[in-house]
Amino acid sequence: MEELLDGADRRARPLAASEPPLAALELPVLAGFGWDAEDAADHRWYPQGITTSHDAMPDGLWRGREIVLVSWALDNHAGVRVSFAELEAAGVRRYRHVLLGEPVRLPWERRVRLRPVRVHAGGIAWSGPYLWVADTIRGLRTFAVDQMLELANGDLVMPQVGAQRLRLLPALVARGPRFSFVSLDRPADAGPPTLLAGEYRDQRPGSRIVRWPLPEPGAGEPRPLTAIEAFTTPRSNLQAVLGIDRGLLLASSAGRDPGELAVYRDPACEPATVHRWAVGPEDLTHLRGRDLVMSLTERPHDPGDRAACGRVVFAVSAGALLDRGARA
Repeated sequence: MEELLDGADRRARPLAASEPPLAALELPVLAGFGWDAEDAADHRWYPQGITTSHDAMPDGLWRGREIVLVSWALDNHAGVRVSFAELEAAGVRRYRHVLLGEPVRLPWERRVRLRPVRVHAGGIAWSGPYLWVADTIRGLRTFAVDQMLELANGDLVMPQVGAQRLRLLPALVARGPRFSFVSLDRPADAGPPTLLAGEYRDQRPGSRIVRWPLPEPGAGEPRPLTAIEAFTTPRSNLQAVLGIDRGLLLASSAGRDPGELAVYRDPACEPATVHRWAVGPEDLTHLRGRDLVMSLTERPHDPGDRAACGRVVFAVSAGALLDRGARA
């Protein structure tokens, strides 16, 4: 990890207050960054999930560094990469992409091959030395953040080291639940962390939010998943769920228009407090040490459509969001 960050080869762009996808936000942006020109306009790779060292470690630091990880999905689920960046003060200076690889060995071969991980990677969660990546239909894939391989062309690959999967009965394949996004829920009372996963339903309410135990990683056969808790929400087009202080934050998209961030102080009660959110919003994560909610947007930069396009990573005050929810 240290070598990767010290050799980061892409220059991040400082975040401006007037970023088009953030124009509708009701709270000031306190931290964030933009991608370089190539990544900002790329129509093949799309940023999806986000997690940080605040998920990975109780003190928010990975070996003394504050780190942001962002997953990107390649068109047609042809591959996944993760961007590693060190957060310094309010922004990021440089970052580097790492491909995800799945080790496979065919029965007639003695050597192990690495093939691209073909999932949407709509959410990621980092805990200790492991990164969990959402596999929409199957469950979760596990990667070790400090086990990377350098290819002959200089690319870095992080191999898969395990998986936790749903039992793929015919009814489950047809009806879910889905792992469209996932986040780590680390309770304030020092209880065991869990994973929250949910599903994207286009223009339809009834998305399910499911709480799962934090898996125990391990190589070998994929391990089955058993849920702890589940409920449905009337909100549609969900892109992310985040648990903070026993409440829930749900982010939803609205095409070219600003999305919404719903704050539930109690998931069983209606109504939620709803805030205008970014255009093209994706995953959510909580920087506990800074008490910030961090998210990102996915729409590629287009000079001809600046009002609805732009890719950024941004953070707002978690306390302000939750205080507003408490007064509503």
